[in-house]
Amino acid sequence: MYDKKNMIKFSDLSFPPRVLALIIGIVLIGLTLYLTYVYVYGSVTVDSPQPNAYASTEKDPAPLPLPHTFRLKPGKPRIDITAAGYIKRSQKITIYPFWHRKVSVTLAPDYSFETPHFKITWQDLEQSYLIVPVIDIPPQTSPESEVAAQWTTYSKFADEALGYIKQQGGDPKSLPIEWWGQEWWPKGKSIPIN
Repeated sequence: MYDKKNMIKFSDLSFPPRVLALIIGIVLIGLTLYLTYVYVYGSVTVDSPQPNAYASTEKDPAPLPLPHTFRLKPGKPRIDITAAGYIKRSQKITIYPFWHRKVSVTLAPDYSFETPHFKITWQDLEQSYLIVPVIDIPPQTSPESEVAAQWTTYSKFADEALGYIKQQGGDPKSLPIEWWGQEWWPKGKSIPIN
């Protein structure tokens, strides 16, 4: 049974109005922050001028055809954009609560290719193409002397690689290009990019 004498009644608890207002304010702020974190989103519509482009996020990892509107939590999520024949691009986009953004992402053509004479690859970290003219450098030999001895072949294969890029509609002068073995080039030698 209940002992009515020892029970505390709510009416016995009296708070000064300021303390009561402070407690209610703290509870409301906490509830607002919680609901904002759990239920508030922003959105971004991603598009690309490249045909058959797709985008994905960490939340939606399956590639979705563009244009597509992603509903994302506020922050800076990464969006990956891909299309056949183009270099994949990852971009962080700032998302604000209740805001909608539109983003158009242009992808660079992918000129990666390999033949017995040269290899062209895209380097994500350096954001450039690496062109590797294929020459044989035997072990235990000086790379500098081997590149110098095979300079005619090296430069011929390098020209073939540049010709391939032009044949695909690219302009080598406007592309970020690095050369394999450039540190071993003979003094005064270079590969002209026309």
